[in-house]
Amino acid sequence: LVVQLSPDWTAENFEMDKGEVGRIAQEELSRLLGRNLPTPSAINTQRWKFAHPEQPVSSDQQQKWREQGIHVCGDSTVGKGRLGASLLSGISLGKELG
Repeated sequence: LVVQLSPDWTAENFEMDKGEVGRIAQEELSRLLGRNLPTPSAINTQRWKFAHPEQPVSSDQQQKWREQGIHVCGDSTVGKGRLGASLLSGISLGKELG
């Protein structure tokens, strides 16, 4: 089971101890499901400090890189820290490169 916390909560609590983050996530999941959950056998807390780019890499910069044979994809090219945006960016680049 994966529990993902909101970007706002994460930004506000980024320095919190990982064990505490896991405990809070488990408590919130229990609350949302309306039932007590068993103690998990393992909790892995991962933080992605730079997961939400503030702005995309400009198309001008991307074009300069292309001219040098450097091709980039990912959420930093579209400015949205979301898996779907990264995936679509990669698919687009794959089609472009053939």
